[in-house]
Amino acid sequence: EQRSLMFVPPRGTVKKTSLSAYRHVRVVGVNAINVEEGDELIDVQITGGEDEVVLATRDGMAIRFHEGDVREMGRVATGVRGIRLRADDIVIGMVVVRRAVDAEATLLVVTENGRGKRTDVDEYRLQGRGGQGVINFRVNEATGKVVAIKAVYPGDELMVITRKGIVNRQRVNEIRVIGRNTQGVRVVALDAGDRIM
Repeated sequence: EQRSLMFVPPRGTVKKTSLSAYRHVRVVGVNAINVEEGDELIDVQITGGEDEVVLATRDGMAIRFHEGDVREMGRVATGVRGIRLRADDIVIGMVVVRRAVDAEATLLVVTENGRGKRTDVDEYRLQGRGGQGVINFRVNEATGKVVAIKAVYPGDELMVITRKGIVNRQRVNEIRVIGRNTQGVRVVALDAGDRIM
Protein backbone atom coordinates (compact mmCIF):
# COMPACT_ATOMS: atom_id res chain seq x y z
CA GLU A 1 0.00 0.00 0.00
CA GLN A 2 2.93 2.39 0.55
CA ARG A 3 4.41 1.81 -2.89
CA SER A 4 3.65 3.85 -5.99
CA LEU A 5 4.56 3.96 -9.66
CA MET A 6 6.34 7.13 -10.83
CA PHE A 7 5.89 7.85 -14.55
CA VAL A 8 7.95 10.33 -16.59
CA PRO A 9 7.45 11.48 -20.21
CA PRO A 10 10.13 13.62 -21.94
CA ARG A 11 8.17 16.88 -21.63
CA GLY A 12 9.03 17.31 -17.95
CA THR A 13 5.87 16.07 -16.25
CA VAL A 14 5.72 13.32 -13.62
CA LYS A 15 2.82 11.24 -12.38
CA LYS A 16 2.53 9.12 -9.26
CA THR A 17 -0.13 6.46 -8.87
CA SER A 18 -0.55 3.96 -6.06
CA LEU A 19 0.71 0.53 -7.06
CA SER A 20 -2.53 -0.93 -5.69
CA ALA A 21 -4.41 0.80 -8.55
CA TYR A 22 -2.94 -1.88 -10.83
CA ARG A 23 -4.01 -4.80 -8.66
CA HIS A 24 -6.71 -6.02 -11.05
CA VAL A 25 -5.41 -5.90 -14.61
CA ARG A 26 -7.61 -7.20 -17.42
CA VAL A 27 -6.27 -9.45 -20.18
CA VAL A 28 -6.16 -6.47 -22.55
CA GLY A 29 -4.39 -4.35 -19.92
CA VAL A 30 -5.47 -1.09 -18.28
CA ASN A 31 -4.79 2.56 -18.99
CA ALA A 32 -1.73 3.49 -16.89
CA ILE A 33 -1.26 7.16 -17.87
CA ASN A 34 -2.81 9.68 -20.22
CA VAL A 35 -0.04 10.44 -22.75
CA GLU A 36 -0.59 13.69 -24.63
CA GLU A 37 -0.44 13.93 -28.42
CA GLY A 38 3.19 13.88 -29.62
CA ASP A 39 4.52 12.74 -26.24
CA GLU A 40 5.66 9.32 -25.05
CA LEU A 41 6.55 7.51 -21.85
CA ILE A 42 10.30 7.09 -21.21
CA ASP A 43 10.48 5.56 -17.73
CA VAL A 44 8.39 4.10 -14.90
CA GLN A 45 9.79 3.16 -11.50
CA ILE A 46 8.47 1.93 -8.17
CA THR A 47 8.80 4.33 -5.23
CA GLY A 48 8.44 3.47 -1.57
CA GLY A 49 6.90 6.60 -0.06
CA GLU A 50 10.10 8.19 1.31
CA ASP A 51 12.24 8.22 -1.84
CA GLU A 52 13.77 11.05 -3.83
CA VAL A 53 13.48 11.51 -7.60
CA VAL A 54 16.15 12.90 -9.94
CA LEU A 55 15.12 13.98 -13.46
CA ALA A 56 17.88 14.71 -16.00
CA THR A 57 17.55 16.56 -19.30
CA ARG A 58 19.29 16.32 -22.65
CA ASP A 59 20.79 19.82 -22.30
CA GLY A 60 22.53 19.02 -19.02
CA MET A 61 20.08 20.11 -16.31
CA ALA A 62 18.75 18.00 -13.42
CA ILE A 63 16.34 18.38 -10.52
CA ARG A 64 16.14 16.38 -7.30
CA PHE A 65 12.93 16.43 -5.25
CA HIS A 66 11.13 14.34 -2.66
CA GLU A 67 8.47 12.03 -4.10
CA GLY A 68 6.01 13.49 -1.58
CA ASP A 69 6.02 16.66 -3.73
CA VAL A 70 4.00 14.72 -6.30
CA ARG A 71 0.47 13.95 -5.11
CA GLU A 72 -1.07 10.61 -5.99
CA MET A 73 -3.33 10.61 -9.05
CA GLY A 74 -5.64 8.17 -10.78
CA ARG A 75 -4.49 5.86 -13.54
CA VAL A 76 -5.66 8.04 -16.44
CA ALA A 77 -4.27 11.38 -15.19
CA THR A 78 -1.61 13.24 -17.19
CA GLY A 79 0.61 14.36 -14.29
CA VAL A 80 2.19 17.53 -12.93
CA ARG A 81 5.34 19.45 -13.82
CA GLY A 82 8.49 17.75 -12.53
CA ILE A 83 11.05 20.08 -14.13
CA ARG A 84 10.67 23.35 -16.02
CA LEU A 85 12.33 22.81 -19.40
CA ARG A 86 14.09 25.38 -21.52
CA ALA A 87 13.32 25.82 -25.27
CA ASP A 88 13.96 22.48 -27.03
CA ASP A 89 15.14 20.51 -23.99
CA ILE A 90 13.59 17.16 -22.99
CA VAL A 91 13.87 14.77 -20.05
CA ILE A 92 16.12 11.78 -20.89
CA GLY A 93 15.96 9.82 -17.65
CA MET A 94 14.81 9.40 -14.07
CA VAL A 95 16.55 7.94 -11.03
CA VAL A 96 14.70 7.00 -7.84
CA VAL A 97 17.05 7.39 -4.88
CA ARG A 98 16.18 5.18 -1.92
CA ARG A 99 18.13 6.98 0.81
CA ALA A 100 17.70 4.16 3.33
CA VAL A 101 19.54 1.67 1.11
CA ASP A 102 21.39 3.77 -1.48
CA ALA A 103 24.12 5.27 0.72
CA GLU A 104 26.86 4.13 -1.70
CA ALA A 105 25.02 5.13 -4.89
CA THR A 106 26.41 7.74 -7.25
CA LEU A 107 24.73 9.17 -10.34
CA LEU A 108 26.33 8.19 -13.64
CA VAL A 109 25.73 10.57 -16.55
CA VAL A 110 26.81 9.77 -20.13
CA THR A 111 26.73 11.94 -23.25
CA GLU A 112 26.32 11.02 -26.91
CA ASN A 113 29.98 11.82 -27.71
CA GLY A 114 31.34 9.32 -25.18
CA ARG A 115 31.95 11.48 -22.13
CA GLY A 116 30.68 10.63 -18.68
CA LYS A 117 31.11 11.02 -14.95
CA ARG A 118 29.87 9.86 -11.59
CA THR A 119 28.64 12.40 -9.06
CA ASP A 120 27.49 12.09 -5.45
CA VAL A 121 23.72 12.42 -5.09
CA ASP A 122 24.16 15.16 -2.46
CA GLU A 123 25.77 17.43 -5.09
CA TYR A 124 22.22 17.89 -6.41
CA ARG A 125 20.44 20.04 -3.84
CA LEU A 126 17.01 18.86 -2.76
CA GLN A 127 14.37 21.30 -4.01
CA GLY A 128 10.68 21.40 -4.79
CA ARG A 129 9.48 19.86 -8.04
CA GLY A 130 8.72 22.13 -10.98
CA GLY A 131 11.87 24.28 -10.93
CA GLN A 132 14.62 24.51 -13.56
CA GLY A 133 16.99 22.41 -11.46
CA VAL A 134 20.78 22.70 -11.44
CA ILE A 135 23.54 22.07 -13.97
CA ASN A 136 24.10 18.33 -14.24
CA PHE A 137 26.66 18.32 -17.09
CA ARG A 138 28.48 21.08 -18.95
CA VAL A 139 27.11 20.32 -22.42
CA ASN A 140 28.89 21.70 -25.49
CA GLU A 141 29.68 20.62 -29.06
CA ALA A 142 32.56 18.40 -27.93
CA THR A 143 30.58 16.54 -25.25
CA GLY A 144 27.32 16.25 -27.16
CA LYS A 145 23.93 16.00 -25.47
CA VAL A 146 23.23 13.90 -22.36
CA VAL A 147 21.74 10.50 -23.27
CA ALA A 148 21.50 8.66 -19.92
CA ILE A 149 21.49 8.96 -16.14
CA LYS A 150 21.63 5.92 -13.85
CA ALA A 151 22.24 5.15 -10.19
CA VAL A 152 25.37 2.99 -9.93
CA TYR A 153 27.16 1.26 -7.08
CA PRO A 154 30.78 0.26 -6.35
CA GLY A 155 31.42 -3.07 -8.07
CA ASP A 156 28.87 -2.47 -10.86
CA GLU A 157 29.83 -2.93 -14.47
CA LEU A 158 28.61 -0.74 -17.29
CA MET A 159 27.82 -1.57 -20.91
CA VAL A 160 27.80 1.37 -23.32
CA ILE A 161 26.33 0.76 -26.79
CA THR A 162 26.84 2.99 -29.83
CA ARG A 163 24.58 3.72 -32.79
CA LYS A 164 26.82 1.51 -34.99
CA GLY A 165 26.41 -1.43 -32.61
CA ILE A 166 29.77 -1.28 -30.80
CA VAL A 167 29.54 -2.43 -27.17
CA ASN A 168 32.01 -1.30 -24.52
CA ARG A 169 32.03 -2.97 -21.10
CA GLN A 170 33.85 -1.43 -18.15
CA ARG A 171 33.84 -1.23 -14.38
CA VAL A 172 31.96 1.71 -12.91
CA ASN A 173 34.89 2.28 -10.53
CA GLU A 174 37.02 3.24 -13.56
CA ILE A 175 34.90 6.38 -14.01
CA ARG A 176 35.91 9.13 -11.59
CA VAL A 177 33.53 10.70 -9.08
CA ILE A 178 33.61 14.43 -9.86
CA GLY A 179 31.39 17.48 -9.41
CA ARG A 180 28.12 17.85 -11.29
CA ASN A 181 29.03 21.17 -12.97
CA THR A 182 31.78 19.63 -15.17
CA GLN A 183 32.30 18.11 -18.63
CA GLY A 184 33.19 14.64 -17.37
CA VAL A 185 35.89 12.32 -18.69
CA ARG A 186 36.17 10.17 -21.80
CA VAL A 187 34.23 6.94 -21.19
CA VAL A 188 34.35 5.55 -24.74
CA ALA A 189 36.49 6.45 -27.77
CA LEU A 190 34.12 6.67 -30.74
CA ASP A 191 34.67 6.23 -34.47
CA ALA A 192 33.89 9.24 -36.65
CA GLY A 193 30.14 9.78 -36.93
CA ASP A 194 29.25 7.28 -34.17
CA ARG A 195 27.20 8.23 -31.09
CA ILE A 196 26.33 6.68 -27.74
CA MET A 197 22.76 5.41 -27.59
